[in-house]
Amino acid sequence: MKKGFLAVIMFGLCLALAPSAPAVQPAEDQTAHMAVGVDDIGTLDPNVASKIGEVPIIQLVYESLLRHPPGAIDNKRLQPSLAVKWEVGEDKLTWTFHLRKGVQWHEDFGEFTAEDVKFSIDRILDPEAGMPVRKNLAAIDSVSIVDKHSVQFNDLPAKAGRLLWA
Repeated sequence: MKKGFLAVIMFGLCLALAPSAPAVQPAEDQTAHMAVGVDDIGTLDPNVASKIGEVPIIQLVYESLLRHPPGAIDNKRLQPSLAVKWEVGEDKLTWTFHLRKGVQWHEDFGEFTAEDVKFSIDRILDPEAGMPVRKNLAAIDSVSIVDKHSVQFNDLPAKAGRLLWA
């Protein structure tokens, strides 16, 4: 009994006399970083990419007309990206995007224009192309070029208000 009692006393003294760990202040930057192991990517086409390793690379290569604010996915606070501004028609079915001027394609393929936007959206909407993202743009009836740096999206009346989260 004396040995057990002595052991408890010694353990208590060790705890009492042990140096305590200093209080640690949380880091100012509270960003969590995540790494994902990926065998290989299958495509750099943003309209057919589906593997988890493709998305981060595609986000570094491509830009969209609009973007979410940094650190948030908030469709009510969309910000300009390749489009510098946009307008919604009174009918709520027509959306006009005014593109950033001077954006260049790599390897001297020229300036980014409304023709590029129309080509990209038409490609996605083409049922024969089989784009997995087609359903995301199902409310778009057509895309028309207003001028070199302006493009107009026309919403399907039956799905009015769905185009860009109006």
